Amino acid sequence: MPPAPTPPTGRGGKKALKIIGGVVVAVLIIGLKFGAGWGLGWLFGRDDAETTSVGNCMHNDGTQTSPDLQEVDCSSDKAQYEVVEKFGGSKDSSKCEDVKDATISYIQYGNGHDVVLCLKETS
Repeated sequence: MPPAPTPPTGRGGKKALKIIGGVVVAVLIIGLKFGAGWGLGWLFGRDDAETTSVGNCMHNDGTQTSPDLQEVDCSSDKAQYEVVEKFGGSKDSSKCEDVKDATISYIQYGNGHDVVLCLKETS
């Protein structure tokens, strides 16, 4: 009589999960690095101008001609501007002309993710 077959140990399932997990991680990394047409590069690389809200404060880490706005706590010494209005899907800075208290506008655009921030200088 031949010996009875040994039952499976379950290692094959764990190995398959590790392989699938590795492939998923690799696809996400490639998507983040190259955008891969899924918008993942934009999603994880969004600027603070896109993610900020009215009432939040900003600091310019760049220059007047090449601004780099970063969101900061309004009680921070770094707070230079307060967001008084935000327009998504626009590059029209003239929208800020009719916004009460707005003293400056900031435009961020590219990849279909345009935003205009109407800002007032903090005291």
